[in-house]
Amino acid sequence: GDESGEQKGTVYIAGEKMSGEFTITDSEGSVQTSIIRDDEYQYLWGDGMEQGVKFKLSAMSELEGEATTPTETEESVDLDQQYNVDCDNWRVDDSKFVPPSNVEFMDYSAQAEATASMMQSLPEAGAPQMDASICDQVPAGPARDQCIASLQR
Repeated sequence: GDESGEQKGTVYIAGEKMSGEFTITDSEGSVQTSIIRDDEYQYLWGDGMEQGVKFKLSAMSELEGEATTPTETEESVDLDQQYNVDCDNWRVDDSKFVPPSNVEFMDYSAQAEATASMMQSLPEAGAPQMDASICDQVPAGPARDQCIASLQR
């Protein structure tokens, strides 16, 4: 990540569901990214964007099963970095786990599954480099970083 960058966010968790809003600030300004994970999908989109991406969780877990090092799939969080975490109980608001209706989500589950099966069928050393331009569709931030990292293994 960018050394001068700063990430702030709020994450809501209820059971297996998660909703998060993150502001990532770097030398070029700040970007707001949102993520929702329900029972079936993970949704990602950027503030003011009309398009986002969604992945079937089953497809993502297949991909993560292929990850050579667990840290690469963990939303690129630097565990050595100091984080200020402030936890509170909250009354679960199910609307937090509903993606916005004004954002069109492109389903990348098929690509994720194809990538996972391609990785399974390849010898470890000979994995072809997939073009990271597919990640341009993903809003800038941790999701795009994860997309690029997953293609550069």
